[in-house]
Amino acid sequence: MKKTSYALILFIIISITYTSCEKDKSSDCLSAPANFRCGEGGGSICGVYHYSGGIFTCVSLSLYWDEVSDAEGYNVYRKGTSGQFQLQGTTTTTHFSPFQGRGTVIWAVKAYKGDCESGFSNEFESVVSK
Repeated sequence: MKKTSYALILFIIISITYTSCEKDKSSDCLSAPANFRCGEGGGSICGVYHYSGGIFTCVSLSLYWDEVSDAEGYNVYRKGTSGQFQLQGTTTTTHFSPFQGRGTVIWAVKAYKGDCESGFSNEFESVVSK
């Protein structure tokens, strides 16, 4: 009886280890979106600017990227003050239009399919200043 108990415990440990390793490989399931850019043509003016009191107060950006085959959608991230990317929105198209206040923001996008999420695209830096 003791042999059976040890075999069961060993099986559970192996199963838990295998599952946690499988989760670490999730970014390999899809390619990262390529050609992440602002504006369809990638120009320097890529959004609708709001001007008030002599300063730009915010901008509605137009972010684009190339389609990833087999992706169900895309998660758009903004790098926070902590230096970590934070999810800003989700879309099923290859276009996203977030609002940005004054300052510098770094954006990136990931493709997803079910529980699988790709690695980050290239980063795009947007600057809104006077």
